[in-house]
Amino acid sequence: MTLQMRHSPEGEAQFRMIFEQSPMGIAVVGRDMRLLRVNPAFCALLGYSGQELSRLSFIDLFRHEDRDKILPLYSRLQREEISSVKAEKRYLRKDGTTIWARLAVSLLRNPPDAPQSCIVFSENILNEKQTEEKRKAHARVQRNTLIREVNHRIKNNIQSVIGLLRYQIGHNPELGKPLQQAIDRLHTIAVVHGIQGISRLGKSSLAKMVSQICEAAQTTTLSRLILQIQIPNDVVVVEGESVPTALIINELVTNAIKHGNSGQSPVRVTVAGGKKASFIRIENAASGLDAFNMESGNSTGTGLNLVKALLPPAGASLTFKPGHGEVTAELRLTPPVTE
Repeated sequence: MTLQMRHSPEGEAQFRMIFEQSPMGIAVVGRDMRLLRVNPAFCALLGYSGQELSRLSFIDLFRHEDRDKILPLYSRLQREEISSVKAEKRYLRKDGTTIWARLAVSLLRNPPDAPQSCIVFSENILNEKQTEEKRKAHARVQRNTLIREVNHRIKNNIQSVIGLLRYQIGHNPELGKPLQQAIDRLHTIAVVHGIQGISRLGKSSLAKMVSQICEAAQTTTLSRLILQIQIPNDVVVVEGESVPTALIINELVTNAIKHGNSGQSPVRVTVAGGKKASFIRIENAASGLDAFNMESGNSTGTGLNLVKALLPPAGASLTFKPGHGEVTAELRLTPPVTE
C-alpha cells in the first residue's frame, strides 16, 4: 500500500493531529534513511528526544543482527518493487536495552519532484514476546520432564532384564559368554538412557554422570569399584556432548574392569578439577597393558576404538599411563565440552 499525502490545509492539520496523538510510534524516513519526522510515541518507544533522533539514521536504531535484513527491504521499497513491508524487529533503545516492535512501513507519495520517503508505524510488542517466551520455556520444561521420566523407566526395565540374564548365567554357565555380551550391550543402552534421564535442558552434571555410570557398572559386572567425587555439581557437560561423553566414560570403566584383576585390587575412579578443566581418572591393576596402548594402536579392542571415534575434536583428551602392574586412564574435559 502506498500512502498519498493530502496537501490541503485541512489534510495537513488532520495528519498532524493523528501523527502527534497516535499511541503508536510513527516516523517519516527519507530516501537516505534520515529520520525526517517523529511523533511523541516514537520518541517514548526509543527513549530519545525528537532532536536526538533527527541526527540519527533509521537503520542505527536497530540491533546489528537485524540491520542486514532491513536494508534490502528498504531498498526494494525505494525502487517500488514492493509498496509496503510488515515485520517484527528489535529496536536498540538509547539506554542500550532491546525492545521488540511490530513494524509496518509504506511508501509515502510526495508532490512531484520531491524526494520519496516512507512512513513507519511501530507498535511495542515486548510484552507479547515475553509472554511467548514464558510459554515456550514452560513447554520445554514439561517436555524435558517427560523425556527424563521415559528414559528413567527404560533404564529401570533394562536393568531388570540384565538381572534376569545374570540369573540365567548362574544356572547355565555354558551360556555365560554370549549372555555376558548381551548384558554389556544392554548396560551401554541403560547408561545412555540414564544420562538422558538426569539431563537438564540437554546438559548433564559431570559428577552425577560418572556416579551413575559407576553404579551401573558395579551392578552389571558385580565388580568392586571405588569412586571419589572431588568436583562441584555445577560442572556440566554441554548439550550434544552428554551422551558421547557418557559412552566414553562407560567404555573406559568397563574396559578397566574387564582387563583388571578385581581379585587383587578394585577399579578406582576419581573425578576432580573444576569448570576450567575436569579430570576423570580410572585406575586398575591391569593384566595386559598393551590393550590400553591407544597411541600406537596396538591391541585396541572394538570398545577403545569406539572411544577414539567418540572423542570430540576440541575440549577432550585421553591418555593412558602404564605403571608397575597397573594402568591409569585419564580423560580431560574442558570447554566447549564442559561449562
